[in-house]
Amino acid sequence: MAYRPDIDGLRALAVLFVLLFHAFPSLLPGGFVGVDVFFVISGYLITGLILRDLESGQFSLRHFYARRVRRIFPALCLVMAVSLGYGWLVLTAGEYQQLGRHVASGAAFLANFMFWREAGYFDNAADTKPMLHLWSLGIEEQFYMVWPPLLWLWWRRWRALSWLVIPLAGLSLGYSLHLAGRDLVADFYSPLTRFWELLLGAWLVYMARSGRLGGGFWSSFAGPLGLLLVLLSLAWVHQGQAFPGGWALATGCGCSAAVGRWHAVPVKSAPAGESGPGLAGLDQLSLVFVALAVAVDGAHCVFADASSRGAGLAFSAQCAAGLADLPLPGAANPVW
Repeated sequence: MAYRPDIDGLRALAVLFVLLFHAFPSLLPGGFVGVDVFFVISGYLITGLILRDLESGQFSLRHFYARRVRRIFPALCLVMAVSLGYGWLVLTAGEYQQLGRHVASGAAFLANFMFWREAGYFDNAADTKPMLHLWSLGIEEQFYMVWPPLLWLWWRRWRALSWLVIPLAGLSLGYSLHLAGRDLVADFYSPLTRFWELLLGAWLVYMARSGRLGGGFWSSFAGPLGLLLVLLSLAWVHQGQAFPGGWALATGCGCSAAVGRWHAVPVKSAPAGESGPGLAGLDQLSLVFVALAVAVDGAHCVFADASSRGAGLAFSAQCAAGLADLPLPGAANPVW
């Protein structure tokens, strides 16, 4: 797939939203929707690469998972090393034992089930868990344990991907809406309530490869409207709501519209040394913001009392995750 500077920009904004939410929740109460932006983009990019390999007859499950390991584990090991090292210095024995359990569940891509069992995402205890952000990685990797084999089997018999994606996404969204009024913790952490966002990205790339994203809406209105929906969701959504449920639709559809516009109005390659159009260049800007956030948090930890140790460690780990996931300026989209 061609380099997409607009996607790098969206991912940089998503990292910044999440970091600001963890650092200053009152300033950006809906910042956690950045995770939902990542889900849609992930489904779009990974499914696009799978479809490319299926069309060329080069797809291999073994190669797919080998590339996922090369993509994920360097950043994951960095986050875990930072957390374990800092935790050894500032946490009590009981807190460090809990951190060890969370690291183990994160390494196995089961962190969402661990935190689902322990408590809610927004309770007081959750705010001090350094590995909390790995719940979303768990959901993403659980999706990719199922989706590539299913897509491969479907492709061998049928090529109309909409007949697979739309029913599965509808079931996932329907289950999320069902749980929204009954079990908020399950609705937040269950992979079954989040798969529709990754499938939304998968459907988008299928429609794009089929040449169905042309027309006036996609070329003129989709990009601005999509960005507006994502930004409005930062103001609409807050911790007291039944999320994801229906509230995640604004973020998911907004991100899809912003990404899909590229196929109606292709982004031209930027000259060497320039950022490019649209959201390109925001990845470098977010690196500056993340670095500043790490510095501010470090100063805070020096003067904070003992009750803030876990929260400081949690934010430091989140910053490390953001730095590890952002692409280097000029690099291709690192999607594997």
